[in-house]
Amino acid sequence: MERADLDALGAFGLPIYEMPLRLGFLRAFPLFALGVAVALFARQVYCPPRLAAGLGGSAVVAVAGLQALGPHNLATLGLLTVIIFATGALPVRSPSRLVEHLALMAFAIFLTNEVIRIVWFGVLDAVDWRSWSPSVQWTAWAVGLAAAFGGAAVFRYAFDRPTQAWFNRPQSGSRSTSPAAKSPVPAL
Repeated sequence: MERADLDALGAFGLPIYEMPLRLGFLRAFPLFALGVAVALFARQVYCPPRLAAGLGGSAVVAVAGLQALGPHNLATLGLLTVIIFATGALPVRSPSRLVEHLALMAFAIFLTNEVIRIVWFGVLDAVDWRSWSPSVQWTAWAVGLAAAFGGAAVFRYAFDRPTQAWFNRPQSGSRSTSPAAKSPVPAL
């Protein structure tokens, strides 16, 4: 992310977090790549529960401290990434299909919200929505929020779920008979 921020400063004279909406896809891509990297890292690296709890708790305290000092976007993003990783590494004490579904949707929202926001508010800017009455503007904003959830659901069920099923399919010729080898690894 720091490299993307430096590239944005060099190319546009702005940090990546202050790029205008018309350059939003350039802003969104590094976030998407970071989300994918966290998912891949979490699948490959085991983090003991005590370490995960310590990392996550420390990151929460650090985020609160940073926000009290002012905007520190890259550091905050890094710490939020640590929180996401650490939370995913904690063991589940009492499984819940609802919580699992909401966690998968939260990750889908993390990956897609910036793109949905760029498209939605880009369209609204094109039709000069700032000239509308405040109640209509708030309604447009609420529809944008619903669009973020809808876009995440489309991503989750039309792309991520089938992709995860394909990656986690049983390999032909596999000789393992352990239950762990037969059950797919849950996606983030």
